[in-house]
Amino acid sequence: MAKAQDTVDIPSLGYTEMAARWPLLHDLLGGTTTMRAAGETWLHKETREKQAAYNARLSRSILFNKFKDTIEKLGEKPFSQPVTLLGDAPEKLEVLEANVDRTGKSLTTFAKELLKSAVTYGLTHVLVDFPQMPEGLTAQDEEDFAAQPVFIHVKPPNLIGWKTKRMLNGHEKLTQIRIMETKVIEDGTYTEREQRQIRVYNETTWELWIENVKSKEFILHSEGIHTFGRIPLVTFYANRESYMMASPPLEDLAWMNLNHWQSNSDHKNILRFARLGILWAAGLSDEEAKQVELGPAAFVHSSNPDADMKYVEHGGKAIEIGRNDLLDIEEKMEVASLRPMMKKTGNQTATARALDTAESHSSIHSWVNSLEIALLDCYVLAGEWMKEEIDDEFKVDIFSDFGLSMRATQDIEALIKMRAVKDITHETFLEEMKRRDVLNEMVNVEAEAQLAGSQLSLVGAE
Repeated sequence: MAKAQDTVDIPSLGYTEMAARWPLLHDLLGGTTTMRAAGETWLHKETREKQAAYNARLSRSILFNKFKDTIEKLGEKPFSQPVTLLGDAPEKLEVLEANVDRTGKSLTTFAKELLKSAVTYGLTHVLVDFPQMPEGLTAQDEEDFAAQPVFIHVKPPNLIGWKTKRMLNGHEKLTQIRIMETKVIEDGTYTEREQRQIRVYNETTWELWIENVKSKEFILHSEGIHTFGRIPLVTFYANRESYMMASPPLEDLAWMNLNHWQSNSDHKNILRFARLGILWAAGLSDEEAKQVELGPAAFVHSSNPDADMKYVEHGGKAIEIGRNDLLDIEEKMEVASLRPMMKKTGNQTATARALDTAESHSSIHSWVNSLEIALLDCYVLAGEWMKEEIDDEFKVDIFSDFGLSMRATQDIEALIKMRAVKDITHETFLEEMKRRDVLNEMVNVEAEAQLAGSQLSLVGAE
């Protein structure tokens, strides 16, 4: 048996396993345009449906993007206030709060990106790197250069490979990572092109591989030694399965959103034909049938006194069924989007029940706590690069005074059930959500209810 190809761009098995769950997430995040471009991947062509008819149906399909909206809202919620640092950071690291990556990105903006990425994929990574200093610099040159560590956000699709070894204490330790990057480079006086490259970090060495434009093979461009002694990568988990492995926490919502996309497409299609009606004629000769013109000023004449012509209209039952299906899916998506904010039921200690705080037992608060620890780890690694020790009292603090108490969680579950069986109106449901701080005080309930109702009207728009 031939040995499998061993090249720098071959993904790790763990990466391949996780990446199999990402195509739907990526296409939903891309919106209507990306979902249409995916074609039959997410919207199947019916048996005997002609390609032209399918293309027309696809072009009328519009995505109601609850998946992306939920990620955006969850990612924004903890950052209504800026990230703050508690305790004193070494003076050389103070600049990181306002500029973590030497491009002017603040710690708050960077943390927000990390949370959204982890909520999407289940994990995300930060490489704490140090710029390579030109050779021959004096101590004064280095001070003038103002070199500082940088926090580089490595999204899961870009970390294509890793290797680990198990330590005596049972912990896993990274021994290699491979990061795929795409850069835009000049390709002439006016034109540009994309250039793929792979950065390899080992425990004491690094490599840079660049893709050959013609052969598409990756060629070793440069390599060297780094002085850190291990791989300075921090992984932030939102839904960990094992070391360096996670699953998307909102994957169920993504599949519901796909269900809505498909049902929405069917509903738009049937509305189009229901609006037009079918012209039915009897008793016309072949020649007379050829002369029939459609329009308000058209006149049809037949020599047959028993000839008949009329429009046959759709009964509308299927339209009602389709509308109810869409409403049912939308309400299920609403429930799924709220779950990360809701406290988890289950066995609680007496202390937990007594406290009943919003922070306890909700997914988003667990994510925020984990993100605080991950960012603190980043500062510790940055301190090691600069030979500076981080004080034990130093902490990263992210706003977390939000969420739903156990009582509010139970109330919301009851409201959702009441709304599902139409015991309360949509307006009442939204008002009660505002009272429990699920919706912002500025939300106009009447306008939101009208907009929600118009979504289905939009489904029939050409």
